[in-house]
Amino acid sequence: MSVGFRAYSSSWAIPPSPDIHPAQLRLPGGAQLDLSWVRATAHGNLRASVENVFDRQLYGTQSTPDYTPLQPRRSLGISATFMN
Repeated sequence: MSVGFRAYSSSWAIPPSPDIHPAQLRLPGGAQLDLSWVRATAHGNLRASVENVFDRQLYGTQSTPDYTPLQPRRSLGISATFMN
């Protein structure tokens, strides 16, 4: 089992012409917790993961005057690998 912790710092959204329009939007930072589990055997492995366990809504670091991206919300992934 593994635990991941990701943190995003807050940042200012800067418009294309900072001389004319000063930055007025500050994107808040935050942190999220990820968990994963792997079961390995001689014939393959099984992996399950949950990203953003607490379903935090975090903002991305890139923005334009009309768009501020959001980081992905909670997601669940399951994969299996089989070997001969």
